[in-house]
Amino acid sequence: MEEDKVKGYYYIYKWMFDELGLRCRTVHAYAVIYNYTRNGLTWHGSCRELAERIGSTRCWTNRILADLERRGLIKRVGKRRGIPEYIAIRPGEGCAETER
Repeated sequence: MEEDKVKGYYYIYKWMFDELGLRCRTVHAYAVIYNYTRNGLTWHGSCRELAERIGSTRCWTNRILADLERRGLIKRVGKRRGIPEYIAIRPGEGCAETER
């Protein structure tokens, strides 16, 4: 995971489109959080940081996060230094970290 983090890439799985019906930047935001969760971590980053990674604005990224939370695909699990921490949830399997 550390190597992936340094290189800055994440994986988008076909099921994210097919099973979840995610599109465009929403699938990218979910994939970033999912890949952290899958590796046993929480995603902790500012909205600006996520917006830059997915090629979006902060305002739009806030909407994406709210939508993913409303759909039950991510869950806010705490705050560190005032920045929310999230985990991804894959429907039917619970938290992504249980997938291992």
